[in-house]
Amino acid sequence: MEHTSSGAVKQKHASMVRFELLMECELRTET
Repeated sequence: MEHTSSGAVKQKHASMVRFELLMECELRTET
């Protein structure tokens, strides 16, 4: 159980980081 939950959290965190990086890139290209 722990492995599945931790894996899901890791996936969620990874997607969040990816989204943040995407936003940062968009902001950088705008300026």
